[in-house]
Amino acid sequence: VVFQILEYIALGYQQQLKSKKPIQLIVPILYYHGKTKWELQGLSTFFKNYPSDLRKYSPNHASEFIDINTLSNQQILSLTNGMLSAALLTQRNYYDKEQLSNNLGKIFRSLEPYLQKNLSNSIFVYIIKFLDLNKEQVIDKLGEIPSNLNNRIMSLYDQLIDEGIEKGKLQGISEGIEKGIEKGIEKGIETTIINAKKAGLDLQTIKIITGKTIEEIKAILKDK
Repeated sequence: VVFQILEYIALGYQQQLKSKKPIQLIVPILYYHGKTKWELQGLSTFFKNYPSDLRKYSPNHASEFIDINTLSNQQILSLTNGMLSAALLTQRNYYDKEQLSNNLGKIFRSLEPYLQKNLSNSIFVYIIKFLDLNKEQVIDKLGEIPSNLNNRIMSLYDQLIDEGIEKGKLQGISEGIEKGIEKGIEKGIETTIINAKKAGLDLQTIKIITGKTIEEIKAILKDK
């Protein structure tokens, strides 16, 4: 992980140099939501067997490591970016479905300003599928949120879920939802690639961000 962070930092500075704008400091932040306790090791730990006069050449850098399991719901919800709050709260409760279900109202309230964006749609569909909730159960969970937000979320449910279920009936409801999610994620990746290229990012950086191969990225850009 620390070597990945180092690569991201280097690519970030390279991109800034290419843009010919003043260099801004990059502060790497890593958050962790795994089930077991884990700590981020510094780069120096990989070179501890080297003599001290050589260890000074190791590419050390500081990183902010945050284990979101140690944060309270209130701390996460206090973040100014509601999309980030919703994503972190969802991941924090990934291993506790009951807790995730109980926090649906808070998550959806955080998503309210972003309900028409692709990423918020992905979070919404992921939660509904992961908890295996039908429409009646979603309505029950939304009981404590304002009616206008409730209506917007149910409209989104109809758009993203009901449509996928209807199309998937012949092959099974589960398969229909799965395909709908995969298609949505793939479309989101394509949009990210196109926007990243327009913003001036090189193919190698886009590859790291999206996980696509250079050939796949070129094919997507060619089609668009």
